[in-house]
Amino acid sequence: MVFMSMRELRSSTEKLDRAVKDGGRVVITNNGKPAYVMLGVDEASFERTIIDLDSIRMKITTEEMRAQSKAAGADKMTLEEINREIEAYRAERRARK
Repeated sequence: MVFMSMRELRSSTEKLDRAVKDGGRVVITNNGKPAYVMLGVDEASFERTIIDLDSIRMKITTEEMRAQSKAAGADKMTLEEINREIEAYRAERRARK
């Protein structure tokens, strides 16, 4: 895996192209922190790659939501409490319309 800064990316596209073509991944950093990941795709695998990346993103988001729920104590709510919360939210939305 190759790491490149945003500044380096602007001035060295050849290095980026070479790293990606070699089958590697390139991590683009912003202020020393990872900001983007670039990887090579070909026409045959492009769509599948996008689907897989979306799936990974959804998994990460779901895990974050579960952690937030647990931290807030919502993981201990009963089904009745959950249904009351849903109904209160729906009533609030109806009132705003």
